[in-house]
Amino acid sequence: MRASQVREAIAKAIKEATSEGRASAGDGYVWLRQAQEPDSVASRAFMVRLLSGPTKSELNTCDLFDVTYQVAIFYPAAKDIEDRVSGDLEQLYRPLWNLHQDYADLEETTPSAPVIDEANGLIVTRIDMRCLYRLDSTIIEG
Repeated sequence: MRASQVREAIAKAIKEATSEGRASAGDGYVWLRQAQEPDSVASRAFMVRLLSGPTKSELNTCDLFDVTYQVAIFYPAAKDIEDRVSGDLEQLYRPLWNLHQDYADLEETTPSAPVIDEANGLIVTRIDMRCLYRLDSTIIEG
């Protein structure tokens, strides 16, 4: 596995999560693959950004690496936004915490406690995802 595949796995888990507070059938998580945070969003949107790593783990293995991504979920200001955010976090808990169960080379995933703030007039939920993964053997042996 590579760090980019860890990032893809995180994004896939979020996109596949069902939300209780959907405004319409098309109201899902939209992955923003961009460098800067958005100034506006039409509905839920998220980014998965590299915070630290990839770094060789201190555990006694030759292929275990540690990487941390930040998941940032953006919401436009709306009535009862707190209920929507809290409902989404409840729905995302299991897919993010158990992400390593779906990938053989992903050893452990540890999401941080969510932090909610405001940026550019948007409500933003931030979760740091620390992930331990086995680096692709072609990289190690190459």
